[in-house]
Amino acid sequence: MGEWGTGGRGDWGTGGRGDGGTGGLGDWGTGGLILPLSLIPHPLSLIPTPNSQLPTPSSLIPHPSSLIPHPSSQLPTPMNSTVSNLSLADILETTIELAQTAAVMLRGYYRGSGDLDVRDKEQGPVTIADEAVDRYLLAGIRSMCGESCGYLTEETHQMVDKALLQDWVWIIDPLDGTRDFIDKTGEYAIHIALTYQQRPVLAVVAVPESDRLYAATLGGGTWRIGTSGVRTSLRFDKGRKLTELVVVASRNHRSERLVRLLAHLPCQQQRQVGSIGCKIAAIVEGDADVYVSVSGKSAPKDWDFAAPELILTEAGGKFTDRDGKPLLYNTGDVSQWGCLIASNGEWHQEILDCCNADLETQ
Repeated sequence: MGEWGTGGRGDWGTGGRGDGGTGGLGDWGTGGLILPLSLIPHPLSLIPTPNSQLPTPSSLIPHPSSLIPHPSSQLPTPMNSTVSNLSLADILETTIELAQTAAVMLRGYYRGSGDLDVRDKEQGPVTIADEAVDRYLLAGIRSMCGESCGYLTEETHQMVDKALLQDWVWIIDPLDGTRDFIDKTGEYAIHIALTYQQRPVLAVVAVPESDRLYAATLGGGTWRIGTSGVRTSLRFDKGRKLTELVVVASRNHRSERLVRLLAHLPCQQQRQVGSIGCKIAAIVEGDADVYVSVSGKSAPKDWDFAAPELILTEAGGKFTDRDGKPLLYNTGDVSQWGCLIASNGEWHQEILDCCNADLETQ
């Protein structure tokens, strides 16, 4: 069985035995070489057409004008005139294809033996994998939406306190969990979100090493896309006691303040996971129930949360600040300060109350 493929034995491949290959034996490519970005074809030429027998969100997701609250009955669309007939479902399908190919690229770097050219920046390490996937995703999305949208990505963002002017803004993290990628924990992800007036309306999170991709649209639910292309709707099962909840926590970013807060929660089962995308995937899969972020001298960024948030909330979960308010994106400050709580929704208010009670004593 090929992973995200169409009949081959390779990972996400189309007939080869290599990871993401097309006949070769190597990782992402033809013969084990990592291809330069200039040689990577457009994703529509790489990703097989989905089997017509498989369920797709296209028939299930309404047009964005029926999904996004707005005082006007006539909403703008996030496309340029050359693709003005695209619906949100059309955009989602192309975004899924881009994410699948980007996942193949990352696996090629992850499993390859080449130098990742790791550099330490103020916000954390960066590699050639981050940069290559960032360029690839931006090129693919720009070809679809043009300059009618804004583009906010981890690798291209300039640290200035100025929001993008467009109502529609793509927020992208080409490699969430770069440290886990470098350390070979397997817990890294790709985040792609489309926001409208500071709130996410479309999201894709790909977790390459678990062979899974998650997709959601506002009002359209959350879907898991597995190795065979089958799409499964995800919705939380309720019924656990508060003390039985599992908290998913960071492996690398655990401040004393966060450690103290987690120690005072009524739920003490913990699971350590790297990327935020992988943490939210653990919650929507039922392997965990709660995630808490507490900022210190630095804070998570818009691209860390925008896509995972919609994946979680469209499955029935909640993702808020300590006051129970939803997060806003592209505000001019890309940092998400304060205490933020994500959960499967069942005991969300109780978790908020516990966090607030502890933070007020610190």
